[in-house]
Amino acid sequence: MSAFKLLLLLSSSISFHLGLGRTSSPSPEDKIMVNERTWRQVGLPAELFLKATTWLATVAESIVILNSLRHPPDNTLAPLDALGPPEASQLTVPFVLGASLIIIGGILRFAAFQTLGPYYTFVQCLRKNHKLITTGPYAVIRHPGYAGLLYCITGWCIVHGSPGSWLCLSGVLRMTWIRVGLGCVCLLLAASVVTVFRRLADEDRYLSHKFGAEWQGWARRVRFRLIPFVY
Repeated sequence: MSAFKLLLLLSSSISFHLGLGRTSSPSPEDKIMVNERTWRQVGLPAELFLKATTWLATVAESIVILNSLRHPPDNTLAPLDALGPPEASQLTVPFVLGASLIIIGGILRFAAFQTLGPYYTFVQCLRKNHKLITTGPYAVIRHPGYAGLLYCITGWCIVHGSPGSWLCLSGVLRMTWIRVGLGCVCLLLAASVVTVFRRLADEDRYLSHKFGAEWQGWARRVRFRLIPFVY
């Protein structure tokens, strides 16, 4: 089971990394939807910080899992025990749920990137000769890119914050700088959630104004914005 946890851990971290991937930037001919100055300034540093934090935790937890798989135990690797107890290598239901959400979110984000192509920009804008895309994941929910990001964030919190997680069992939370860093991560994730809901409302308003009846027809066919049959 520990080997399966390692596979899930690495897969979810890769999905989280790719899910935060930056997309193309607007050109001078494009119309930026809203004032995105603050988002443009903090977006890249926040993304890099979240990626670095995730991979640091992933490497540490991976070492703990690999350490638990030693048969017979190797005393020369005893210092690795300081990274966490053997219990941190055990597969738990919350971990499977959280990792699955991250993987689903990452796949959904990638599908949205691929479907929109050049229309998927880090900064909200209307491209020159912009077209309304209603195929692929956009035939199921109206904002699959944002939905994927929310799935990734929710899964990340479950994977690293649930009882039995490496972060809770390793003892690293006793270190002040770890607690400060984790607090920054939580603030960034919370800000990302707030930003997602603001931006999707802006997008609906701007696209409705731009495409009129075409957008209205699509919105009637695809009623759910983030979660199929729910919201």
